[in-house]
Amino acid sequence: MWGKNEQRCDRLLASCYESALALAREKALASIAFPAISTGVYRFPPDRASKIAVDAVKAHIENGRDSLCRILFCCFSEEAGEHYVRAFEASGIERSLQ
Repeated sequence: MWGKNEQRCDRLLASCYESALALAREKALASIAFPAISTGVYRFPPDRASKIAVDAVKAHIENGRDSLCRILFCCFSEEAGEHYVRAFEASGIERSLQ
């Protein structure tokens, strides 16, 4: 839950993505999909959460090849999707919209 210790919240959210990506690598998955984790009832700011998510994926990709061919972010509104578009643009990694 978003709270007073913003840096701790950031680290916990990043850890969620890192753990899921590590598990995907361990299980040799071809794809993984993420919702906008913690941005609903837990009130994590969506712009901050999307940057953390994209940064975690970028770090995972840069750490070596694995079986993942597709990493999806499921955005349930156009507004949510815009946060991810901006995060991808800032990260410099390729994206495709579907």
